[in-house]
Amino acid sequence: MDSLVEACEIALQRGRAEDVRNYANLAHIPGHVFQQELFWALIDLTMADLDLVEGRSESALDQYTEKFPVVARSGGYGRHLLRNRLARFGEKLLALPADQGIKWCDTLIHEWTEQGLVNTHPYLISQMWEYRDALLG
Repeated sequence: MDSLVEACEIALQRGRAEDVRNYANLAHIPGHVFQQELFWALIDLTMADLDLVEGRSESALDQYTEKFPVVARSGGYGRHLLRNRLARFGEKLLALPADQGIKWCDTLIHEWTEQGLVNTHPYLISQMWEYRDALLG
């Protein structure tokens, strides 16, 4: 499953949207994979990146809102991947027009606080505040 996550990311970097979709479809076939929910969330985050590249920003935001908490809550390997994924997301966030990026930060802070992540995974919330401050200039 980890290989499919990497294949999705490489296909996205190479601008091969159809390959990203094909790998994502393969990865979402149910099975008895250790930490399957984590890997599905990672694939979905890559699909959110693709949505963003293809101009479907609201769909991307919905996926980021839903899937980052899945990665955070998965523990172990998920915690290890979270900081890297969040940093890469931050680069995309900071590349948005400032007003859109601030709106996204506000949405993520609100949604994740409502989910209780401010207590269980404060790094997610504090990172969004840092990105928001950077967007404000």
